[in-house]
Amino acid sequence: MLEVKDKFGDARKTEITYLDDEVKIKDLIKEEDVVITISHLGYIKRTSATEYRSQRRGGRGVMGGKTREEDWIEHIFVASTHHTMLFFTEQGRCYWLNVYEIPEGEKTGKGRAIQNLIQIPPDDKVRAIIDVKDLKDEAFVNSHNIVLCTKKELLRKQHWKISVVQDNQV
Repeated sequence: MLEVKDKFGDARKTEITYLDDEVKIKDLIKEEDVVITISHLGYIKRTSATEYRSQRRGGRGVMGGKTREEDWIEHIFVASTHHTMLFFTEQGRCYWLNVYEIPEGEKTGKGRAIQNLIQIPPDDKVRAIIDVKDLKDEAFVNSHNIVLCTKKELLRKQHWKISVVQDNQV
């Protein structure tokens, strides 16, 4: 082998590159409707919408979720696996997470802590959540605003300006 290496070995002639626009992870994810539940203590999960069914007249009902005794389901969203969720915190930060990145859980499971998924500091808490179909859709971004209000009654209308500051933070 060393003889072959000495006789034919030389520097690499081809360049290996990653083309960002060729294949995206989102293209490999099946687009389907999911139910996203977020509890008061900050646990989040996604469940396929097909696991839920409408109750018929006179039906007994089925348990839709299970939490700890001191916790309860605070937010419920129906979104596509190709959507993006925006999380606004008490300290005025906005984090994003693709819906397909939210851990899948059973209808009665509690889910995972949001702080473990998007690296929110321990002294911060999610206060508002928005489901967005496509952050790269300029027509949508240009036609919508965000209104924020603070404890000191400061009201601020913010035009969408989406730019990634660091992983999952806009």
